[in-house]
Amino acid sequence: MSANNDLLSLQVADAMTERIIENEYQAGHFLPSERDLQQQYQVSRTVIREAMKMLVARGLVATSARHGTLVNVDLTGPLTETMLLAFYRSNVYVEDVLGTRLMLEPQIVRLAAQHATSVQVRELLALAAEFESIPIGSDQPNYEALRQRWLENDQRFHILLAEATQNPILPILIDVVVGHIWHSAQLIQRSISVEHHALVIQHHAQIAVRVAAKDAEGAAAAMLEHLEYTRRYLPILRKRLRDISEI
Repeated sequence: MSANNDLLSLQVADAMTERIIENEYQAGHFLPSERDLQQQYQVSRTVIREAMKMLVARGLVATSARHGTLVNVDLTGPLTETMLLAFYRSNVYVEDVLGTRLMLEPQIVRLAAQHATSVQVRELLALAAEFESIPIGSDQPNYEALRQRWLENDQRFHILLAEATQNPILPILIDVVVGHIWHSAQLIQRSISVEHHALVIQHHAQIAVRVAAKDAEGAAAAMLEHLEYTRRYLPILRKRLRDISEI
């Protein structure tokens, strides 16, 4: 393809990226057909196809020979994969991920206590209560399903706290660092004791109650206690992320 076509493809990809960001091309919906895009942008089919390849590489769309091109719903997935690869190459340890959480999450709950909406507070309290209905123990016949339910509830709890800050950057960071990278580490999917389970339930409840009470410092202290306990509880934090799958 000529240099001129390369530039045109990049321009079309950038224009379409902007329309995805502005939700003109909505997540979960198909893009217009190749022919329609050719007419809209006044370019050749080759230019459109190259632009589509760029959007796929950016993780914004997925293509199907039978159905067309779909705007991705999960736009943090590609970011997660890129960050995880960078972490592997940098020999990042699970302890480093926890250290990042210790820097971010106490301040996040301070802001959540100050800015959470009533709807967010209700959901936060409901999520904290939900932990109590999830029995965890390797002796449970459906242990894997219960563990997955616990992890999903925990992931939503921490992302919701970030959403409650009303800073749109923080939920993305927490979704990647906590929701994907931390929760994908095999060490937190291992069997946990009944005592640990009960204590973590208390931690989440304390955080939720203090956010609901708009007690910023109390919420930060509760989060710090939770993360420091996590540091003490997990005996293999000095494992590199890329070694976790070997555990």
